[in-house]
Amino acid sequence: MKNSNIKHQKGMTLIELMASMVVLSILVTVAVPAMKSLFERKNIDEVGKFFERSIKLARTEAINRSAVVRIQPTSGSRDWSQGWFIEYTKADGSAEVIRTFPALSGNPTFDSPTFDGTTVFEILPNGQARTLGSFNLFSPSTCTIGSTTYQVLLSGILQKGLAACP
Repeated sequence: MKNSNIKHQKGMTLIELMASMVVLSILVTVAVPAMKSLFERKNIDEVGKFFERSIKLARTEAINRSAVVRIQPTSGSRDWSQGWFIEYTKADGSAEVIRTFPALSGNPTFDSPTFDGTTVFEILPNGQARTLGSFNLFSPSTCTIGSTTYQVLLSGILQKGLAACP
């Protein structure tokens, strides 16, 4: 038995390899759409956290500078997905941009029916918001899950909620 001429197979046969590839392709076909919606939802959550931090920055700047700080969309309209900036008016009357935030990656819808370019989102020197309003954030391809909403409270803090897709 020790010196037998039986050759041990190493590796896989072509048929086994083809069967493995078919099973793998079926799994990938089923898993990719589910993973795509998971990644888009995760992206929406990260955008929301990013926006909340930018509003906290604006509140901090308003309190530290003892000045009214404005948060405005870069687009000048109700579309905030193109980015936004924080600014304040100096003593000489000129406006100084504190920070600019870039357009959002992916294709999320981020808008505000209240802060639409004509009504400005302002934080007073005491950290409170001058105008109450709301923001809507969702991904059009995963909107069946729902839309994330942010309500601007009098305290200048955002309250996160969920709503039906528009």
